[in-house]
Amino acid sequence: MPVYRHMYGEKRRRVEDEEEAWNTKLEMCRLAFSSSSSTVSSSSTVSSSSTVSSSSASIVVSDVERMAFLRQAELNPGQPKEEVRVGTADVLDYLAETEPSINFHLCLGADTYLDLCRGKWRRCSDIADAVRGRAHVITRAGFERDVTEAVEKQRALEEGGGEFSMPATVHKGVEGLGEVSSSEARQTRDVDRLRELVGPTVAEFIVERKLYSFKEK
Repeated sequence: MPVYRHMYGEKRRRVEDEEEAWNTKLEMCRLAFSSSSSTVSSSSTVSSSSTVSSSSASIVVSDVERMAFLRQAELNPGQPKEEVRVGTADVLDYLAETEPSINFHLCLGADTYLDLCRGKWRRCSDIADAVRGRAHVITRAGFERDVTEAVEKQRALEEGGGEFSMPATVHKGVEGLGEVSSSEARQTRDVDRLRELVGPTVAEFIVERKLYSFKEK
């Protein structure tokens, strides 16, 4: 599920440009997962995804963040779309409304989890309430100690009845998960290196569409 519209003003574009960029990111997600051994479906909902055998992962490349954005815009007709803000809490609200029978889990990278614990996210308490006991953190080199300490602190806050707590299950050394820098993928002009970072199918898409460092100057 790629980000539809950034919360940070300096990263936002015009709504029309954002739509085009988002469609491009969505297509890259589809290409990335369809080239793996996983079964992929594309959907605005989760329950409509196809059922697959337990020997492969079922992955939905979803446009749910866009749908949550459109829902917010619909609920606030007098507000310009450029001012509509949709974050993780809003997406969880939308999923709870449209998929009430599913208990969703929230999977985070180490740095984003730490930011959430520090209260840097919008509506942190609502996010914690929505995924109580179903948060997962995937650590990477250099973050193990900070994540462990943060999880222990969050569990203590939960036991103490703190106003906001976000305990999580920590996953270390996930098989097949390498150290890939999205910044490097956007900045490199070395096609072979790009293939190593994002896979040959996505790399070909980036080069053909002249994206990121392959834009014509």
